Amino acid sequence: MKKLNKLELELEELEELLKIRWNNSESMVEHCLKNSKYIKIGDKFIEVGSKKPTIQKQFWFDDEKPIPEPSKEIFMRGNKRSNSPREYELENDRYEKLLIVPLYHEDKTDFRLCSLSYQKPKDYSSIEVTEEMLKIINTAEKELKTKYEKRLETYWKRYSKHIRCSGYWVNR
Repeated sequence: MKKLNKLELELEELEELLKIRWNNSESMVEHCLKNSKYIKIGDKFIEVGSKKPTIQKQFWFDDEKPIPEPSKEIFMRGNKRSNSPREYELENDRYEKLLIVPLYHEDKTDFRLCSLSYQKPKDYSSIEVTEEMLKIINTAEKELKTKYEKRLETYWKRYSKHIRCSGYWVNR
């Protein structure tokens, strides 16, 4: 019998939890594993973001001013502002605490598949994120951000001719 390392055991455990959540739907389990980044803290798997955030190709500007030509700077800045993974803080600007909450309503995993929120759920449990947890979470966010920026660079090199800047009616 092959001995599994820690990461393989965690992946197996995550797959089992996703199977419980999605009633053994292999396609949904595969979709979740392919598209979402999970980290394990204690016995909880926390979804911290998308592995492949959207890449925006269309950028809108006030049509009463000159509309710029598409550029790498506009492309990178616009995508980083709109779609890039961001690090969390223990409190948001409304002094709400960062919480670990169930990932899905009607949780079937005994609060083991989780997400992050600054909103305290009314009908569900939550755990306040500690400084140590925040470091682990933000390490994963930095990793996602680095990969996203690399994807943007690659996308720009390959598809820059498809990037568009257009005007829209800001005040009408």
